[in-house]
Amino acid sequence: MIRTGISTAAGVAVLLGVLAAAVAAAVVNLGADSVQLRAIAFAAGMAGLAAVSGWCMGRWGRGRPAGLAVAGGLAATLVRLLPVLAALGWILTHREGVGAGRADMLLVIFYLVLLATDVLLNIFGGPEPPRDRGGTTSN
Repeated sequence: MIRTGISTAAGVAVLLGVLAAAVAAAVVNLGADSVQLRAIAFAAGMAGLAAVSGWCMGRWGRGRPAGLAVAGGLAATLVRLLPVLAALGWILTHREGVGAGRADMLLVIFYLVLLATDVLLNIFGGPEPPRDRGGTTSN
């Protein structure tokens, strides 16, 4: 069995913690009126759903044959990106409601923060490299 570093649940917890911090920063910086709060909630919900779904889908491919691992990585990218792009398109065509609360800007910011967290989790929490079994090679 291949050891895969950070568990799926730990990665989800880190992503949700980072999202909570970003939401708190947005509430402090943008104010707490009802339009802003709805925009923050919408953007955080969409970005969080996409990030957690993409993380879980990306973890599925770990330790599997190369073809399935690549397919899992591509599916994770699609799952991470498609809901955010669809929500951004919807916000830009409906400027009243959440669009009036700058949800487009918040969605992009939350998405990029969570994407950077996902990348760091994959770098620092990836599988351990194979250990040297004591053999020496020479040319």
